[in-house]
Amino acid sequence: MKKINVFYQEPLSESLKSIALVLIFITIWSLFFSYAYALFIAYSPLIYINFIACFAFGISIAYGVKIATSLLPIFKSKTAFKIAIIASMLSVYFSWAFYMLQFVSESTMLHNNTLEYLYIFNPINWLNTLLEINNFGLWSLFGANFTGTVLWLIWLVEAAIITSLAIGLNFESNLVLYSKMLNKKYQNFILDKDFKPMYATEEFKKDLFENCIETIKNLEFGGASYYAEISIFFLEREEKQYLSIENITSINSQSKSRKKVITHLQISTKEAQMLMQMFKTRKQSLIESFRF
Repeated sequence: MKKINVFYQEPLSESLKSIALVLIFITIWSLFFSYAYALFIAYSPLIYINFIACFAFGISIAYGVKIATSLLPIFKSKTAFKIAIIASMLSVYFSWAFYMLQFVSESTMLHNNTLEYLYIFNPINWLNTLLEINNFGLWSLFGANFTGTVLWLIWLVEAAIITSLAIGLNFESNLVLYSKMLNKKYQNFILDKDFKPMYATEEFKKDLFENCIETIKNLEFGGASYYAEISIFFLEREEKQYLSIENITSINSQSKSRKKVITHLQISTKEAQMLMQMFKTRKQSLIESFRF
């Protein structure tokens, strides 16, 4: 009988407990990094550095979403996408609120004035301050004082950078695979061989679908800086296991570019065990699970 190629299907429902815990996590994460970002912006002497800080802030929020959805975890991509939107909105709101806080009391951002910190949770408190700043301006560049529409556009660009990074980096991020039968998540085991880079041609997919063992066994070694990585998503007592392939370009020891070739192809438990016995494997580390 010809083998039918099937890929991983996300569960139809999501754990409400996980969603609640993720929302609590990203709220606390957003509060902390929003405060740090607002504090840096408020006291930074160079406007140019603030632009870089904006990108760093957006990336930090993206990592917060990735960490939360990996650890707690979240199994549906649509849910993760909505959480990324919520996180980006919270981060923009809190960063503006904390920034406005310095105009209520110059000492508040550097000292623990609890009552004044409650100010950030009511936007009515600081929106009037925001409007006043927009009318009179706050800083200038090359002798030009930015107010009105121009200042609104600058703030809009800032919000767009933060939002696009928080959502964009998580848009195609790999989620944790979940077994409905066992109510457990899969473990990711990486085959300990740098394979020759692969391409999702019809011929290769056909060979992989029909006999993944022989197809992978016959693959040659890749180069030091350009190779393919094969992952086996395995869960004991589960009938369905999954295989993924990524081409990796190693830019340096700390930076790698990844391109998906095959994502979560269903294989049998026997096939997964044979591949894991044929090649040495290593379990994906916690840090690796947080990458985009």
